[in-house]
Amino acid sequence: VIGTAFALNMLFNIPVWIGVLLTGLSTLMLLALQQYGVRKLEFLIAFLVFTIAACFWAELGYAKPDAKEVVKGLFVPQLKGSGATGLAISLLGAMVMPHNLFLHSALVLSRKIPRSVRGIKEACIRSKFYDNRNLCRAVCDAVDNNSHL
Repeated sequence: VIGTAFALNMLFNIPVWIGVLLTGLSTLMLLALQQYGVRKLEFLIAFLVFTIAACFWAELGYAKPDAKEVVKGLFVPQLKGSGATGLAISLLGAMVMPHNLFLHSALVLSRKIPRSVRGIKEACIRSKFYDNRNLCRAVCDAVDNNSHL
């Protein structure tokens, strides 16, 4: 809540206390949307994630970077400059947040899984697989981007 309030303050010069109220209100609206079904809430969150992706591509088109360097950066990431590490950490946080909204929320609990021993075991195995896969990605990215490791 505080992070969003500070972001609204920096972007739109909205006082922090109003940003807290707006964030709280939007959170309550999202929770209220859940009463209409998990699928509608998932659709809204997916729509917001796709909106973020569209904004990224629009900004990329506006900035007009060298296409060769963009493709190279997709496969061989580099951290250059004194503030690059902090920027990379903030980008990682921004990218990980949407998926954490799904993994670590009540949405996971509201999934219909068979309430048998086998069904619960399969759900736990899937969850462990996705958590371990994401952890491996994060560690590989950290090692890849740090020349001292």
